[in-house]
Amino acid sequence: MILSRSLFPLAALVLAAPLYIGCTVHETVGPRGAEVVVREAPPAEQVEVEPAVRHGYIWVRGHWVWNGARYVWIRGHYEGVRAGHAWVPGHWERRPGGYVWVEGYWR
Repeated sequence: MILSRSLFPLAALVLAAPLYIGCTVHETVGPRGAEVVVREAPPAEQVEVEPAVRHGYIWVRGHWVWNGARYVWIRGHYEGVRAGHAWVPGHWERRPGGYVWVEGYWR
């Protein structure tokens, strides 16, 4: 099949996409199972105004998530307090080969 000159740039982009994605993300097995390692550092945290304190809740600040193609900001939210537990916030952790999201949890 012969590509016209107008389709050649599009065809090259489609063929190169898996190479680009392969250079951006890879999956590993970590202490909590499969992990997606993103080679690109997450952007700086966005500034959120923490709302008023609500009895029985804590404010979990927003964070960046990787959607498979780019980082997307997820806004903060209230989380019901668990008696006898402390909230450990989620964070992006630098690992060999890139960054891994470590989900927040109750300790």
